[in-house]
Amino acid sequence: RFLVGEIDEQTMNEQIKPALHRIEPDVAAAWRMYNLGVRLQAEGKMDEAASIFEKTIEQHPSLAEAHCALGFLRFAAADPNRAAELFQAALKHNPSLPQAQLGRAMILARTGNEREAEQILLALVGHTSIAARARYELGRIYAARGESQKALTFFQDALALVFPEPGSRPRDGTPAH
Repeated sequence: RFLVGEIDEQTMNEQIKPALHRIEPDVAAAWRMYNLGVRLQAEGKMDEAASIFEKTIEQHPSLAEAHCALGFLRFAAADPNRAAELFQAALKHNPSLPQAQLGRAMILARTGNEREAEQILLALVGHTSIAARARYELGRIYAARGESQKALTFFQDALALVFPEPGSRPRDGTPAH
């Protein structure tokens, strides 16, 4: 492409020699610790996972994923105030992190701010990693409002994502898996 004039020499050099990204040792250590917490959580060791996430946040406060993971654990332990603080901290460090937005929406829905939660959740239904939970939370909101058909639709869509049948799709047309 350089020889025929489609790109300049600088572009050619960038394509031939891609930039090497250096990972800082403290960032790598924080991710390792976070991943250990995720593994402990998957094994059902919630207290140990929470401790690891807390240490991760102490050592690397800008790791939004650790704030989210601890936030969901605090939410599950019926500590919504601490969970809300953790989701806000995650959003401070990474405003576009879908998990942090989901956590914030869950807190809003349970504290009387269903309309704001609904808007956030509707924006999240296309994020594959959290689509089922976003749909479930929307179903809860609609059920609380007495919109049973709408609630049923979102609950069914959430189930279709978690337990897909061959060729099944949620009603909004996004792939089920």
